[in-house]
Amino acid sequence: MDRLSIKDLQTGYKNKKFSPVEVTRQYLKRISSLDKIYNSYITVSEEEALKIAEVLEKKMLTNGCLGNLFGIPIKTTFIQKA
Repeated sequence: MDRLSIKDLQTGYKNKKFSPVEVTRQYLKRISSLDKIYNSYITVSEEEALKIAEVLEKKMLTNGCLGNLFGIPIKTTFIQKA
């Protein structure tokens, strides 16, 4: 699931093959397993990611997808300036 394209994720959501929470859990699982090797993340906000995915999933169930990138996992980077 973690290697699906945006279009594949959108289609899966539309056809209820999986949910934003399931996709987020899969991405977090992949990050956890690979980061031990690559050490590429400073911080992974698992709880926040899952809370956001739950909110999106509830919106999706009541309103359908709300845009082209709705429910699509993205990596965000926050840089703190000194």
